[in-house]
Amino acid sequence: MSPGSANRTTRETSYSHYPSRIDPPPDLVIEVDITSSSRRRFEVYRQLGVPEIWRYLGQTVRINQLQEGEYVERDYSPTFPFVSAAIINQFLPFAETTDDTTVRFV
Repeated sequence: MSPGSANRTTRETSYSHYPSRIDPPPDLVIEVDITSSSRRRFEVYRQLGVPEIWRYLGQTVRINQLQEGEYVERDYSPTFPFVSAAIINQFLPFAETTDDTTVRFV
């Protein structure tokens, strides 16, 4: 023990005791990274058992799935198998140039 370490406290938060049967985690989390990275919250989501994270990084969306305790980037959403990151990313430029009242058929 180093001098003064008895006065220090380390706060580690664990969500492994979270009552998931009473209040289950969401099926999907959507993170939008504008000023800071959401990557640091992935550990909290992992402990809660959130199976999927969509992460917007300025110009693109990445889909991450919880597999064997780690988030792995995927091409398609496990929650919405008909939705791919490529399809989402194809429509992102329209969001910047189109208002909410415009109807566009693709």
